Amino acid sequence: MLGSPPMILCAAPNYLAGKSVPQTPSELGAHALLWAGSGAEPVLRLAKDGGSVVVPGQPRLMSQDLNALHSAVAAGLGIGVLPEFLCRNGLAMKRLVRLLPDWQVADRVELLAVSPTGRSADPAVRSFVDFLAANIVPALASAPGANS
Repeated sequence: MLGSPPMILCAAPNYLAGKSVPQTPSELGAHALLWAGSGAEPVLRLAKDGGSVVVPGQPRLMSQDLNALHSAVAAGLGIGVLPEFLCRNGLAMKRLVRLLPDWQVADRVELLAVSPTGRSADPAVRSFVDFLAANIVPALASAPGANS
């Protein structure tokens, strides 16, 4: 595992237009939710001040492909749970709106380095993974001043 970037809730302004913008986790259940995950019983948990809550409702879209989820959120299909680093540009350009910034997504996504069987011991592969861990992964952490 390379790391676990902070996850945030966000949506495109065109999705939020004419809708009640959620102010609490319980209000998220009335919205189309998009998040990364798998499993028979999808659950989204948010944490704040040492406690956590389960968000009501079922996801409209659940995928392990974070780029597909980001595209769906940017297209206005719902409220997404995405790694903060994928949303930085959209938030800065006001193409995405961060929701419930005082809450943290309790379950994080793990970033993995995957190689063909038997190649993980190859010095070139090991060197590349070490490079990712030392240089790329820190850049995926919350941007300076961001609320994660």
